[in-house]
Amino acid sequence: MLVCDGFLKDPQLLEQLRVEHMWKGVPAYNWWDGWWRSSPANPLELMIQRVWQGQIKETEVAGFEYWFNNLSVGRSLKWHRDCDEALRAREGRYITPMIGNVYYVIVKDVVGGLLELSNNSSLFDVETSELERIQPVENRLVIFDPSFWHRVTRLARGRRIAFQVNLWSEKPSTFGLGNHVDKKFQPIS
Repeated sequence: MLVCDGFLKDPQLLEQLRVEHMWKGVPAYNWWDGWWRSSPANPLELMIQRVWQGQIKETEVAGFEYWFNNLSVGRSLKWHRDCDEALRAREGRYITPMIGNVYYVIVKDVVGGLLELSNNSSLFDVETSELERIQPVENRLVIFDPSFWHRVTRLARGRRIAFQVNLWSEKPSTFGLGNHVDKKFQPIS
């Protein structure tokens, strides 16, 4: 795991990412083939390029899955592993990404909302595992292995908007119908 505070230095991109109306139209699941195949189409894809260009071998990456999470007060995210969601729903199988990141875009007056990372790939061992707890901090980038169990604790107060990205060696079947899909795995037109 890697935690980098003050990650984004470009004030223009920081401002674009913090414009809240941009987040309202982002579908549940999004795919981008990467800068080496097509130019970034939006500030989110530009952010992906800033995080990963020079850090990966483009020949080993099929592309990037991305989404955002605007956690409401009183809500949490249960223990989960990131995976090909359509394949998991269809067959109950877990195919996981290579690596992923969380970037905290907006964090205001937050109590709770911690990212908890387990060092286990077995859900049965999560409660007895060593947990790493990451406080949400604006402009903080966290790179970790999303195939291990992780969750977000209950947000007791404040505002927490996070941008998530997973790198895949093969395009997940979630995107079989298009590069922007809703939670029913239907394309967004």
